[in-house]
Amino acid sequence: AGTLLSVILSLRDEFARLLCGSVAGDAEAREEALFLAWSFGVSLAVAAPIYLCFRSLVESLNVRALSLTIAVLLSATALASLIRPEHLPRLSVVKSALVLGLAQGLAVLPGVSRSGATIAALMALGFAPEDAFRLSYMVAAPAIACVVAYELTIQGVLMTTEAVVALAVSALVGALTIRALLGVAKRVPRWVL
Repeated sequence: AGTLLSVILSLRDEFARLLCGSVAGDAEAREEALFLAWSFGVSLAVAAPIYLCFRSLVESLNVRALSLTIAVLLSATALASLIRPEHLPRLSVVKSALVLGLAQGLAVLPGVSRSGATIAALMALGFAPEDAFRLSYMVAAPAIACVVAYELTIQGVLMTTEAVVALAVSALVGALTIRALLGVAKRVPRWVL
């Protein structure tokens, strides 16, 4: 819940721009909203069976071997992202959303960084670092909201003083971190990221 609040706080202007632009008929805002909606749908379709049905199987996997395999795949994706964007074929909104959704959905596996997987996938698709970071966090919001809703349904709400403090601290630290990373993505050359 703290992470969800940090994403919403950090990117509130972006969410408002998409919502207002889509309602007002802005084609660019509608295309980006469609992109994020498709990405979220794909990630939900990929992650839900892993999270719900195969949870015990995933927990029994050799996490070191799985993590190493995923690290190699992410490294290959990162190397592919060094290709200059003008040399990459431009995928349709739906195809790019499928790639992003798949990256986010597979991040439910242990040892996989959701933001690392989605940012690497977006950069491999030719997105600028700043856009890759921004879109990675924006597509996280509905996914995190689903997990929070699911967990609250299963476990209920226990609002102790410690829980409120933990929520506030995680939201604040998360918001500061997201802002810092978005600032770095604007200034650091693509090959460094």
